[in-house]
Amino acid sequence: MTDEQFIKAVLAEAKRARKSFPAPNTTNAALVEEVGEVSKALMFEPWTSVCGEAVQVAVMAMRLATEGDCTFEEWRDRTIHQDGTRYCRPEHRMPKQVKP
Repeated sequence: MTDEQFIKAVLAEAKRARKSFPAPNTTNAALVEEVGEVSKALMFEPWTSVCGEAVQVAVMAMRLATEGDCTFEEWRDRTIHQDGTRYCRPEHRMPKQVKP
């Protein structure tokens, strides 16, 4: 698989995943699950499975970066941002997940 093929597969899978599993969701948990699956595939599965799982990892990493994770939103606001008194600039905040 080339870099271009990988990126194309990631974008296609992200489109499908967003339709099947729209935000808000537990993005971090899904990312961790996918990392475990790529590791398992690396040890026991054909290379095509490893590539497929790597695409899933990339999709979930992208979704975490672009959509955030609703399960951490309240905690981050309360703890990390100290109710708006710390890390106040917009680029410090996690994206708000829009409910469908």
